[in-house]
Parts: sequence; C-alpha cells; structure tokens
Amino acid sequence: MIMTDTNLVKKYYSGETAKNEIKTYDATLEDNGYGSVVLAISRDALDEWLKAIENNDENMMNSMVEGGKIALEGNGTKVYVKDVGIAVTKVELLEGANKGAIAYVMSEQVEMK
Repeated sequence: MIMTDTNLVKKYYSGETAKNEIKTYDATLEDNGYGSVVLAISRDALDEWLKAIENNDENMMNSMVEGGKIALEGNGTKVYVKDVGIAVTKVELLEGANKGAIAYVMSEQVEMK
C-alpha cells in the first residue's frame, strides 16, 4: 500500500500554490547603464511609458510615476520570473523597495541566473 498526503496530491493537481511558498530568485534586474530599471503595473502601462519617452513627454512620465503606474528599482534586485516574453517579462520582486510587487519590465533588463 502506498501512503500519500491527500492534501498535497489535491494541491498538485489543482494547480494552486501555497501562500507561504518560498520562491528562490532566478534572475536579477540589470539597469544596463541607465541607472535604474523601470517597473510597470501592466504591459499597457509599459507601452504608454515608452511612448512618453519617444515623445519626450516629461509631464506624462511624471504623471505615471506619481499615479503608481511606473516605479523604479535598483540594479541587481532579485526577481522571480513569472512569464518571459520577447520584449517584456513579467516578474515578482523578491527584494528592494517594491518587494512583493508583480511588474512588467523590458526583457533586456532581466538577467537570468
């Protein structure tokens, strides 16, 4: 007879994760010489940010930061990668000023370990 933990089996097959799950970092944020890494609350917010940069619209950039759509994080911040894309990567910050936040960053600023 094989002994199993039925709760563990249910959790595995249901796809749910424990709230206290310890995540190890699998990447760091790298500023690539820009001084900081831009974190966006959504892909749309990151697109809006890039358009503001392209148009040199400082008012829009300031508004996005003040409105909480954009934050900045330091170089070397450890993250857990949730979804990797060609241009944009979704991460969970494991340390830093925005610890615990889910954010979208430019994929070139995510250095896999």
